[in-house]
Amino acid sequence: MSSLLSFVLAWTIFSLAVSASCLNSAQHGKIGFFSKAPLAFGYTHPSPSECAIECESLSTCQAWLFTVNGKECQLYGSSPVAQAENMGFILGLCGEEHANTPTVSSSSKLVLGPSSSRGIVSASHSSVAASNVNKASADHLKRHQHEHFGHHHHNHH
Repeated sequence: MSSLLSFVLAWTIFSLAVSASCLNSAQHGKIGFFSKAPLAFGYTHPSPSECAIECESLSTCQAWLFTVNGKECQLYGSSPVAQAENMGFILGLCGEEHANTPTVSSSSKLVLGPSSSRGIVSASHSSVAASNVNKASADHLKRHQHEHFGHHHHNHH
């Protein structure tokens, strides 16, 4: 039990260290203009730090914009095309440092030991099986439709 506790503790420290890259980039009084719609937005992250951590946890998130008055957090999959001074906003860019996080997190998975790798293996097996099943059922469907049209044709005579 104690080993699990220390692992959870290490994981917490690890995730805080990672999200620091998103948080350190926070620019108070800056608004970002983006060419694409946000990946996600909502009012569930009432502070800029929570907004940054949420962006950090999404591998596709490159930047976040926090509305101070509305306490709204918007997550974007690209860097802003332009920035402007605006006291009502906090802008955070997670781009460059963020690109390195997947390698860090994948190596941390090794700490979990054999059970997790077994899970990963079985997951890949099931997806392969699923794609085979889909192919088979698609072929079956084609055959079925063909027969169906054949019968339909005969009914008219």
